[in-house]
Amino acid sequence: MVQNVKLILTLIFVLITLLSPPASAIYNWEGIPVEPRLLGEIQGEVLTFGTYGLEAPPIDLSFTLPEKPVFGRVYVGIWGGTQHYTGWAEINVNNLQKARFQLEGERDRNREVYVSSHGSYWLAYDATKLLRSGENLVSVTTSRGEPGNRLDGRVYGVVVVAGVKDPTKRTQYWIAEGNENLHGEGWAGVNPTRKDSSTTVFEYADLTDLISADFRVVMTATNAGQPDYILFNNHDLGVELPDGTRNIGNERSFSATGGPGIPSRYIDKEQFCVTGFLQETNIITFERGRDLDGDGQIKTSGSFVEGNDYLHPVLAILTIEKKPGPVSLDLAVAGIRTQNAYAGETAKVIADIRSYGGLPGDPVMVRFSAGGAVFAEEHVHIGYDGMADVSVPWIPPEGMVTIQAEVIAPGDKNPANNVAERTITVGTPPDIAVSIGQPRRSGEGTAAPSPEESPAALPIVIIGIISAFFLLRRMPPRTISAVLAGMLIIGCIGGSIPLVTAEGFVAYDLPIRITNNGGSDAPPFDVVVYLDGERAAVLTLEDGVSAHSSLDILVPIYTTPGRHVVRVVADEQRTLKERNVADNTMERAYVFP
Repeated sequence: MVQNVKLILTLIFVLITLLSPPASAIYNWEGIPVEPRLLGEIQGEVLTFGTYGLEAPPIDLSFTLPEKPVFGRVYVGIWGGTQHYTGWAEINVNNLQKARFQLEGERDRNREVYVSSHGSYWLAYDATKLLRSGENLVSVTTSRGEPGNRLDGRVYGVVVVAGVKDPTKRTQYWIAEGNENLHGEGWAGVNPTRKDSSTTVFEYADLTDLISADFRVVMTATNAGQPDYILFNNHDLGVELPDGTRNIGNERSFSATGGPGIPSRYIDKEQFCVTGFLQETNIITFERGRDLDGDGQIKTSGSFVEGNDYLHPVLAILTIEKKPGPVSLDLAVAGIRTQNAYAGETAKVIADIRSYGGLPGDPVMVRFSAGGAVFAEEHVHIGYDGMADVSVPWIPPEGMVTIQAEVIAPGDKNPANNVAERTITVGTPPDIAVSIGQPRRSGEGTAAPSPEESPAALPIVIIGIISAFFLLRRMPPRTISAVLAGMLIIGCIGGSIPLVTAEGFVAYDLPIRITNNGGSDAPPFDVVVYLDGERAAVLTLEDGVSAHSSLDILVPIYTTPGRHVVRVVADEQRTLKERNVADNTMERAYVFP
């Protein structure tokens, strides 16, 4: 079976990309998706407090909580100056505990540090045990001013999100964090790269007993006078300006709905009523601008400004206020995946459990079955974040088998989402092969590459001019449900990044086919694309590739006409157990017309 996907254009630069779990915060030039990190329902409300505006540290945030919180997170935005500078930041909550974060830029591996672009940081810190009823103080300082320090270290803002109990209120909530990097052509290194939008999804909203719904957002690196947009289920948020544009990130927080707001240099906090737009599944889209005149560009200067040079969505919160009453249980199996599921091997089956309602008081049972027969039961505790993974060993039978995970939750108000299943093929280990088709100008046909098997890697002489890339969007199961962690790497990484224009560059489509000739489904792995010896992008195939099937990927490339050497490597990190790795690489020279 051949699965087809057209990648959405987005051009990327980064130094490191790995097959990381959703909670990982490994540096990524292109940005780290803003995804839910806390969710559930509380008999109470979700409160936010903050300081907004780029300033030199130290920064203090004082606020009052009516009760000791059920959960509390402290967020800090920091400007590094460049991804090459390093330093530190320190968060002190109520003088009880100092948490120091090493800010390592492009080498960062801290799961609590979201860093992208030229060293734009968003720190996330669990302060649940440190916050208290009454007055609270959060103090932030950085290595700015320290002898030998090169990190800029100024603070965009300090934000606290806390869930507090109140028997007169009931709130369902989703709190998403990350650090997206939306940017235009001139802000991504020596090549004209571009990423115009990103999305955040909130699932399983309960619309019964609805009173109202609010959406809160924080964005850093905002710019006054440059339009940007936020859509909630395809509805534009904010007030339309006289020229027909909108400017959510205008360096004035709390102004997007028409009020005067407050000055907030390079950061914006906004809140919107979205009651009329609410659905069971809610999709938020961030856009750095729009091509209003249809010329293929989003202009950021001149007489007709269409968008931002750069924009970083970092925090998104959806809250649904409901009529007062008890909190009900709503557990769900958000997904199921396997590791090492090959004939004769011991595999691992992993279920992603989420709580969209109240938290269960005791550990809950998750039942695993294969082909209708139960093979394991495991209990899992779900913490205040409402998310947990549970895994069990499994000896899979050879052939096609359907595996299932079910969370056993008596009294669950929505049992329809208690089960997830997946059909996999078990046999000999995977055997991934790569083939590349002839590049062509965008829109000139969509033929797949010829099924030429990839040869072993060839030595080449690296030239150094490059290309561009893409963002994969999550697709339905059995397609390529994939997320791009792509990147563009340049030769002059040791110094500052000069700006460039897009003059002379043309949009191309590069057909790539990834084939699994093995007898088992391949789990997730990465595909790396090089152009003229430079790493152009890394694509993570979240669903892997099914046994005896192919994925045809039409990759947008933005480069100059002429001869370029293209090299594609599947599973460069060697995460797969394969029969033959020699055909994981293909390299050829092509003339881009």
